Amino acid sequence: RQAAAVGADEEEIYPIQSTVRSEAGPAREAYSKLAEHHKQMVERAMVRSEVHFGALRRAVQPAIDSVLRNPNALAWTVFSRKRSVETYNRAIGTTVWCLMFGRQLGFERERLEDLAMGGMLLDIGMSRIPRSIAATAGDLSEEQHNSLRQHVAFGVEILECSKGVTDNVANMVRCHQERADGSGYPEGLRGSQIPIFGRIAGIADCYDAMTAASPYSRAMAAYDAARELNDMRGKQFAAEVVEQFLATMGM
Repeated sequence: RQAAAVGADEEEIYPIQSTVRSEAGPAREAYSKLAEHHKQMVERAMVRSEVHFGALRRAVQPAIDSVLRNPNALAWTVFSRKRSVETYNRAIGTTVWCLMFGRQLGFERERLEDLAMGGMLLDIGMSRIPRSIAATAGDLSEEQHNSLRQHVAFGVEILECSKGVTDNVANMVRCHQERADGSGYPEGLRGSQIPIFGRIAGIADCYDAMTAASPYSRAMAAYDAARELNDMRGKQFAAEVVEQFLATMGM
């Protein structure tokens, strides 16, 4: 089932099955598995310009299981890793937020797998961006911004060379930088022109970017990021998407 706009009662569909304490170990193991696979996946994309979707699907299973049992354990694992700017992997954080959002919306297992794989792949196109640009600190020039924006097109190209790509995953990579008011890129899509999986990817990626330190900005507290997303309600993101995402994450 897809509950794209109105959401669902997560306690009825996916009841909490474990405590945060008992889930902490499996959550750490799931995070480590995602981190290990993401490194291998990026290396493969750089060399062969493709993604092994069978291996990726297997890698995301422990994270899905953990989020379904108790999403808070993996969420806390992500935030604890954010303390280390050098080792934190944004792809994993975004994947976890996508999974938590899908859980909140009552998505079935197959759709959760799409969310997890798409979250891991949102920035796979960055593997083709020169590191001198991707790691630039401070304000970027217009030329550097344009180069970074190319990661979406590069990501789509990598998926086109890969087998087993679902439409939902492709939509996440293609549309995660689109915004409801048309201010996004690469196509300037508006509102319902953005597929639901693209909308989920967009707000999850935005939230993780806000709460993670980068060469371009400092990390926000989760509460401040939630407030900023609320200010984007009905602008960059559809009102119902913000409402359901904040219900997922809490203030």
